[in-house]
Amino acid sequence: MDINAEFDSRINLEFYKGEDNYSDGEIEEEIVQYIRKTGGKASLLEDILAQDTRWPIIYHLSHIRKNIVNWYPFKKDAKILEVGAGMGAITGTLCERASHVTAIELSKRRATAIALRTQDKNNLNIIVGNLNDINIEEKYDYVTLIGVLEYAASFTEGEDPYSDFLKKISGFLAEDGKILISIENRMGIKYWSGAREDHTGIEYDGITGYLNNKGVETFGKTELENLLQNVGLVHNRFYYPLPDYKLPQIIFSDDYLPTINNSKKYRPFYSSATTLNFSEHSVIDNVIKNNMFADMSNSFFVEASFYKEDLQDAVTFVSFNNDRQSNFRAHTRIVGNSYVEKFGEHVVNSHLKNIASNNKELKNLNIPMLNEEYVEGVLRSEFQKNSSLDEVIVKMIFNNKISDAIKLIEKFRMFLINQSLSEVSIPKRFIKEEKSLFTHYMDGWIDMIFSNCFYDESKFYFYDQEWKFDIVPIEFILYRGIVQLYRFNHEIEKKLALEEMLKKFNIEAESILIFESLEKELMNHILNYDIVTYLENQSEYIGSNEQELHFQSQINNICIGYESEIDRLHLEIENKITEKEEQIKSIVDGYEEEIKRLHKEMAIRLEEKEEQIQNIISDYENEIQRLKNEHNSGIQELENKHIKEIHNLKKDNVFIPRFWKR
Repeated sequence: MDINAEFDSRINLEFYKGEDNYSDGEIEEEIVQYIRKTGGKASLLEDILAQDTRWPIIYHLSHIRKNIVNWYPFKKDAKILEVGAGMGAITGTLCERASHVTAIELSKRRATAIALRTQDKNNLNIIVGNLNDINIEEKYDYVTLIGVLEYAASFTEGEDPYSDFLKKISGFLAEDGKILISIENRMGIKYWSGAREDHTGIEYDGITGYLNNKGVETFGKTELENLLQNVGLVHNRFYYPLPDYKLPQIIFSDDYLPTINNSKKYRPFYSSATTLNFSEHSVIDNVIKNNMFADMSNSFFVEASFYKEDLQDAVTFVSFNNDRQSNFRAHTRIVGNSYVEKFGEHVVNSHLKNIASNNKELKNLNIPMLNEEYVEGVLRSEFQKNSSLDEVIVKMIFNNKISDAIKLIEKFRMFLINQSLSEVSIPKRFIKEEKSLFTHYMDGWIDMIFSNCFYDESKFYFYDQEWKFDIVPIEFILYRGIVQLYRFNHEIEKKLALEEMLKKFNIEAESILIFESLEKELMNHILNYDIVTYLENQSEYIGSNEQELHFQSQINNICIGYESEIDRLHLEIENKITEKEEQIKSIVDGYEEEIKRLHKEMAIRLEEKEEQIQNIISDYENEIQRLKNEHNSGIQELENKHIKEIHNLKKDNVFIPRFWKR
């Protein structure tokens, strides 16, 4: 599909075969139109991301993409060959740091996007086509392979396409040139947690060796080291971008590996919705404790070279403020573990100058400060080997020296009180019923917190004081320091809860509400919430325990559901038992009534029987008496008859036996 790539003389179509063989689909046409509409201006592209946060839009247009190279110390007047330039996410940044850039891209549509967003760059030419078909005679100080090496097998023929591709790339290097490679680590923590493989979309695909996929392959650290060494690139420096090289928020190196104090200062980021077995943040500290971080980092940035060089001034660490307003995006890098630099786009220079000015003002107030000097767009200070105050406090808490940690924070509080203002017009927000809610106030140096303070031999000294706002209570500074301490060190919550820690310094509910409101106002001034939103929407880590909270919430909901169901069943059983008890009682009552009735009936019957028996007995007795009477009467009659007969006999002079006489 022709999208007028021919309009730009910087685009070379000599090697283009008429087909865009690599693409994210028709959404790329939308991206081209977005770039055309905005003229490729970064600020306007950010406005696009406020409305459209589909992954390809973020990947190709987010300003965070350039973080993979904007910190790198390219040599002066360098020539750079960018292989696989995509839609120009980092091309403009390379142009700003080199005398000349050649960008090679398979797709004409993508080449058009590059040209549209680099219209102000005259040190760029774009070649469209397969690298293997392009004749390149020029030698380059750097060749960049940002998200390219893993696809070598899809455009390079042979039994070992990855080695063959690297050999070909090596041929474009100047004598002391370097290849800069960004690639995912197939053994990265996020893949062990169950995140989908970035290229195939299949869980555990890289870990299991891409059993069902051809044409794309990432590598573990040892595999990548062996691959580079096998083609003669024996001097390699590894960096470890988090959450990955696509949208870097922090970059470690072998000379500056993460500790449990800084390991979670990034948001995990996933290009597609996924269900994880655990959060990255929940395991990273144990990975660090076991010296496994370099092997399990999610991705690599590798500086590969044939020749050894003095690495005294190599960058060892970088952190980025991606979610701020563009004029406040001051990033930080440590160089050679010797000095620290804050840097950014040109629009950040004014902010860097303000930091330097704040440093001087605080020194004039006799507050111990590191020396920070602004020179040519960079704010530089000496690297400190002493531990920052937050590291000291966290270590105490982890070692169960909680009382020592409390004493140290109290000492810090007293230091702040000593800096408080003797006379102050208290802002209305800190007054209730015509009384001040707090005792001590100071100028709004809100960055005088633990993480911006070093502690050495009982002495506090500060650095990186970016902000000065209106007068605030001492407790607000303390609140900010404590909350940030817990935000990046979740495990200390198990030792001493945040709420309990705040209470120890009389920071309770009413004060917290005031401070939360004040913090929100300050962040509204500093942050770009459109960026915050799309970063958090793609992150399984939101606020404190990332996916653990998600799983815990799911578990809690399930438990609540089960508890509700158990309560319902209990109630249902209790109702049924009550109902049965009532039924049984009714039956028992019925039986008892029936028994009473039967008892009564039996009593009546017994009475009737007794009466019948009594009547019978009476009849028998009467009959016996009658018979007796009748018998007696018969005897009497007989006697009377005998007497009469005797009398008659006497009368007739008949002999009467003696025993007849009465």
